[in-house]
Amino acid sequence: MGFFVVEGKGVAVLELNPAFYPEKVIDLAISKTKNLEIKKSMQGKKIRLELKAKEKVNLKELALEFSNYLLSSMKNSKL
Repeated sequence: MGFFVVEGKGVAVLELNPAFYPEKVIDLAISKTKNLEIKKSMQGKKIRLELKAKEKVNLKELALEFSNYLLSSMKNSKL
């Protein structure tokens, strides 16, 4: 997992390896997240998520918290 912040756009970007983060878990987490705008795309072999909060937040913390949410979702899923 890698991430970076695009301050000018107010976006945190996560780049995820689908071999570790199952796409079903990512899609489920996206569908359950209501306070973020999330754009999902493929960048080579990685899944790229662009996270934009509806209110002002620390973008680095946003990226880290969402990745923790994904890990928690993986732990609790039956995949």
